[in-house]
Amino acid sequence: MKLFICLVVSSILTLVPAVISASPMISSLGQGVTATLTFTPDPPQVGTAHATLLFDGASASQVASTQITFTTAMPSMGMSGRGGTARSLGSGRFAFDVPIGMATIWSLSIRAKGGINGTATYRFVAAGDANAPASGAMNGMANAASDSGPWRTAVFVMLALVVIGAVLAMRRERRTGAFLVLGAAAIVVVIVAVLQSRSASDPGATNGMDMSAMSDVKGEAASPVGTAIARRAHGSVADPVVLAPGTLAPYLVQDIVARAPGVLRDFKLYAGDRVGAGETIARLDEPELAARAGASAADAQAQAAAAEAASIEAMHHAPNAVRIAQNELAAKTEQQRYWETELHRERTLLDAGAVSQQEYDDERAQATSASAALSSARTKVSDAVAGVAMARAQAENQRQQAAQAAGSAQADAIMAGYTAVIAPSDGVVLKRLVDPGTYVQAGTAVARIAVIDRLRVQANVAQEDLAAIRVGTPVETRVNGRAGLRGRVTSVSPVVDPATRTASVEAVVENPGRTVVPGGYVQVVLHAHVTHPKDAIVVPSAAIVEAGGSAVWTTSDGVVHRVPVAVISDDGTTALVRAAELRDGSHVVTVGATSLEEGQRVTESSAGRTP
Repeated sequence: MKLFICLVVSSILTLVPAVISASPMISSLGQGVTATLTFTPDPPQVGTAHATLLFDGASASQVASTQITFTTAMPSMGMSGRGGTARSLGSGRFAFDVPIGMATIWSLSIRAKGGINGTATYRFVAAGDANAPASGAMNGMANAASDSGPWRTAVFVMLALVVIGAVLAMRRERRTGAFLVLGAAAIVVVIVAVLQSRSASDPGATNGMDMSAMSDVKGEAASPVGTAIARRAHGSVADPVVLAPGTLAPYLVQDIVARAPGVLRDFKLYAGDRVGAGETIARLDEPELAARAGASAADAQAQAAAAEAASIEAMHHAPNAVRIAQNELAAKTEQQRYWETELHRERTLLDAGAVSQQEYDDERAQATSASAALSSARTKVSDAVAGVAMARAQAENQRQQAAQAAGSAQADAIMAGYTAVIAPSDGVVLKRLVDPGTYVQAGTAVARIAVIDRLRVQANVAQEDLAAIRVGTPVETRVNGRAGLRGRVTSVSPVVDPATRTASVEAVVENPGRTVVPGGYVQVVLHAHVTHPKDAIVVPSAAIVEAGGSAVWTTSDGVVHRVPVAVISDDGTTALVRAAELRDGSHVVTVGATSLEEGQRVTESSAGRTP
């Protein structure tokens, strides 16, 4: 009997619906970052629910550089809802209004972009609005009988009771109390099924599957909305703040190298030691360098003496030999001319019979000898001239050899003087690369130092903020919210990383006293300078709706009108847009804009606020 009662009670409990807590809802975005979603009111109701999103596990700079967008949908009906952009409340929190058109199961998807990247989806049940007028509801769309779940469960429970009764009858346990309990259980099952079926058709139930709770947004009564005044952008706006995560790096990292081979001596530096520019940090022991330098110097002197001798030969001796040969040629030419004249006279005398043939033959022999001497003199002149050219070529070659020997001697002398290893800059030793007593070759790095009197701030700036960043933009660093080093942008990467949609921006900052240690994470604040287009209009970011394309809702005489806009920039608080129908001084809806329809009547609140 006790077993029978337990079976009946457990069967009845299967008909009792579970209590579902609407919030908080937590989702993971990866890398230890979680996003917690809460609603006001809780659970959310038909109309507009205020949602708050809290990030945990992310740094303040990551949250500050993150943009949140959201979209809604009704998965049970295969319908998509509206979306928008969340506004930052600080301390890792974002807020946005979710338009809820009917009581049902909703799906809310958020997308984080920037410092935090990821997508999270939440499912929640929206309750009906008990205060909504009957004329504004889409009644008659629910049918209690359409939900066959409670009745199907009731049939199973009744069958279980019948089986139990049959078993008792077979055992002849015809106790009146048992049958009374069976009858009472059957009645309770039917009552619970009826109550569940009615609860499913109740528009205020938290299961939310009744479309009778869908509100008619337009209605007859004017809906309250919050508005602000759109203003025309004038000229340029200085100091729009751009936040980006960044790191600090040393201004310069250098390897100190040995400029000559030798055994490393007097090397006592360790990591963390400070060195000054020109300071000797070690010495090289290599006796062969000095001996080689001496031999090179002696050879250079010998080559210089030989070059001097060759130059004297080319400039003095050879030209003198040419002049001597030329003088001899002139004398031999004169003798030749004399004997030619004398031979002509002797021939005339011979023809006249004044001289003998023997005398004429003697004169002719003298003339022939003079002609041979002239030819020899001409050869000497040619040889002397050629000797000058050769002497000059030899002198030039000797001068080149002397210059080469002098260069080698100078190089060996300089190398012999490189026995001191000198630090090129003021810095801090990062690492000792070679131990003392090691034989090193020229060019071997023996220590690595970093220059930290100046630091490089390297930040990753989102692509939508790059237009306002240029060389010279003021920069400051913050650690744990406190201001730190200040400087100006020195370089902006011309290429955006396709994976992160960010570009590297670098600034050089002074680090007096070396108080800041490089290598750590910092929040980088850039004070950009933006020039507005002439036809740009400034509106609050909350006024922009994305459903069906970017647009804002304007109010005139209590009626709203949808105005398409082109978004030029949006920092999450203030947006710069361009629209032909938007004027300076127009009232734009900032609260309740996601649930409006064209021509809907509204009542304004907070009008006159300027973005």
